[in-house]
Amino acid sequence: TDFADGAEKQGYDRAKAEDLWELIVKFAGYGFNKSHSAAYALITFQTAYLKTYYPSEFMAALLTSEENNVDKIAVYIDEMKKMNIKLLPPSINKAIREFSALEQDGKDAIIYGLGAIKSVGIPAVENLLEARQDGEFKDINDFLGKIDPTKINRRTLESLIKAGAFDEFGFTRKALFDNMENLSEASRKMAEVRKNAASSLFGEEELTSGVQVNFTPKNEEFEVMEKLGYEKEILGIYVSGHPLDRFYEQINAI
Repeated sequence: TDFADGAEKQGYDRAKAEDLWELIVKFAGYGFNKSHSAAYALITFQTAYLKTYYPSEFMAALLTSEENNVDKIAVYIDEMKKMNIKLLPPSINKAIREFSALEQDGKDAIIYGLGAIKSVGIPAVENLLEARQDGEFKDINDFLGKIDPTKINRRTLESLIKAGAFDEFGFTRKALFDNMENLSEASRKMAEVRKNAASSLFGEEELTSGVQVNFTPKNEEFEVMEKLGYEKEILGIYVSGHPLDRFYEQINAI
């Protein structure tokens, strides 16, 4: 071929030049024209810029774009570890629909998106965010008194608990999980109170304050493997730890 002839004249091995030509011919069947290549190059430069100068925001967008693909999320989380970006469990007061970037103790972090939690649909997320418009939830009773139990039902509450979304309220996940019936009942009763509040002389807050979750939480927590198992079930990944963490020293010694 002309390619091999030219390569040979330039001092290159003809056999290697012919092998290279065969590779080029194969690639031509999938090769891009210049305009197509330029478009992809532009996207490459743009995303490289974002990853360099806005790393946590960039990775949060990637996670959101693949929130239903656990395998892809696992790959992105590995990349985040290399970038020193921590993944935080969902928070009832901080998380939004999507994965979002924030700072924790002066370091980059990404908080798990509410919309990516299994069995927590978009209507539930929208109701939660609407209930949070006037400020963060003060405690579990404040949360239950503001949500719509037809949208955030027992199954949704269970998923939020297993995911660790209520951890900031100071109760263990097991304490909340074991009192699921009381939580659901309190939410339903508070919704009824709000519905009738318009015809009452008392304000909605005063009326709902009379309906509280009737339980005395214990400080017991799930066993580590059970807790991690629930995270894997609901989030698709481990967030608060990993089953192999207990073997850290042994693994490093190998």
